[in-house]
Amino acid sequence: MEVLFVGETSTESSSDFKMKGIPSRNHAPSIKAMTLLFRWIRVVFTGIGNAVIDMYAKCGCMEDACLCFRNMTSKNAVSWTALIAGYGKQGQGIEALKVFDAMEIEGVRPNKITFLGALYACSHAGLVQEGRRVFNTMAYNFIGRIPIKPDSKLLTAFLSSCCSHKNLELGKSVGKKLLESEPDEAGAYMLLFNFYGLVGDWQVVAKTKKEIVLGHSEKLAIGLGVISTPAVPSIVIVKNLRMCADCHVATGLISKIEGREIVARDSSRFHHFKDGLCSCGNHW
Repeated sequence: MEVLFVGETSTESSSDFKMKGIPSRNHAPSIKAMTLLFRWIRVVFTGIGNAVIDMYAKCGCMEDACLCFRNMTSKNAVSWTALIAGYGKQGQGIEALKVFDAMEIEGVRPNKITFLGALYACSHAGLVQEGRRVFNTMAYNFIGRIPIKPDSKLLTAFLSSCCSHKNLELGKSVGKKLLESEPDEAGAYMLLFNFYGLVGDWQVVAKTKKEIVLGHSEKLAIGLGVISTPAVPSIVIVKNLRMCADCHVATGLISKIEGREIVARDSSRFHHFKDGLCSCGNHW
């Protein structure tokens, strides 16, 4: 640190390196005085603030680390991670999780080092359930980070995993995304139906069952056509999405019961239903 005190021009990277290299807490007051003198933390350099937080945390001075964190005008994931890791090393798991939750509320996306620090804090404080919650957040964060939009197959696999581990909170979130991705996919409803049944949420089971029975636009359109049109030979409906398996079976049964041909145009082809059979031969 001598070069900084004899007048050599310092940069953010050089200060960052030198602060991380401080060997003991006896050196911390000198660095604190220098930092406050030049007001670097409040002005521009986020990297310096991160290094000071890390320094105080390693010296066991968490109050000073928090003060430095609050004084920073610009924070990034490294800033939050340094504070979380500091609390973890002091065995203050609850405080570390409070910072982790605040980080998410502020909209700062945690990285793999952040998750590692949070799990470390949980393990050193005996917070098993909280550690599981952090681990689940890692899994959900992974889906948000992949370079492609998660499709129904990925979300279905994720929901199946939640079902196996009876993870209600995460399963609800994934199930919602799955239905948004494939609103007309009967398989998604059935998987969600089974999931809520497994965790014992029977109120949602009844609601999901009602949505399965009453939902899906083609069934509603066919029902309207049957009750509002004369006994014409055929009913024609058009939709912009692929017809799901549940609606395909239901339409075939309606055509047989009503004795009318039903023509359904979905995103891929025409389906001609007559006497319970479809022209696609159940391949679409």
